Amino acid sequence: MGVEKNDENALRIFERKIIRRIYGPIFEAGEWRIRSNTEIDQILKAEDLVKHIKSMSLRWLSYVERIQEGRMPKLLLHGHIIGVRKT
Repeated sequence: MGVEKNDENALRIFERKIIRRIYGPIFEAGEWRIRSNTEIDQILKAEDLVKHIKSMSLRWLSYVERIQEGRMPKLLLHGHIIGVRKT
């Protein structure tokens, strides 16, 4: 149930792209330039979309483990597929 490294990298690239678009370019020494990855990291203050998604997944898993037996989320998490799909 883990996210592959390629997916993690794609999410990080997308996140930086969106932050660049939100904050826009920098006017420096008479020229416009896009923000570097280190500048984006400073804006995010070490907050990372991938870390956030993983922490929320762990939070949800903790919640599901504490709920009563027989509730739908717990049944889905620990359930087993019965039967065969017809083709």
